[in-house]
Amino acid sequence: MQFADLLRNDILSILEMKSDLENIKNKTFLVTGVTGLIGSMTCRTLSCIGHENNYNIKIIAMARDLSKAKKVLSDVIDNENISFIQQDII
Repeated sequence: MQFADLLRNDILSILEMKSDLENIKNKTFLVTGVTGLIGSMTCRTLSCIGHENNYNIKIIAMARDLSKAKKVLSDVIDNENISFIQQDII
């Protein structure tokens, strides 16, 4: 089983807990530092939640290095609800 499959299964397990996620439906999230662990996992989690529940979640993935960001998030890059921007927040 690949990492992306393991992660997806973990996220789906969380969703089965019937958490109240309605408040993130039709929202847009700006996630910074998407080449790092927390940023990349946040993007993957939001992407999976949006896809599995048809929540229309938009994700703006921000990174200093656009090519690295697309490589790190290659497993979710085909999601039309994710857009990438190159920016340094300093």
